[in-house]
Amino acid sequence: ARIWTLCIGSSLVFGPILGKTWRLYRVFTQRVPDKRVIIRDIQLMGLVALLVLVDVVVLAAWGLTDPIKCSRSVSAMVK
Repeated sequence: ARIWTLCIGSSLVFGPILGKTWRLYRVFTQRVPDKRVIIRDIQLMGLVALLVLVDVVVLAAWGLTDPIKCSRSVSAMVK
């Protein structure tokens, strides 16, 4: 649960920052200055949802192929 929380939480934190940066990039690098570029908030939320979906797919594939197991380590000192 710790790994899932870390990955999805980081996507939820940095995803909107990435989306807003992408929106500013699109507005200021348009070729025709008279044409308005409109990127709606629903598109930004879709970008964040896509990032979270990619995280879930990668974490599920990782969990199915190589599950995390608890193991006990017993160390013995030999003299």
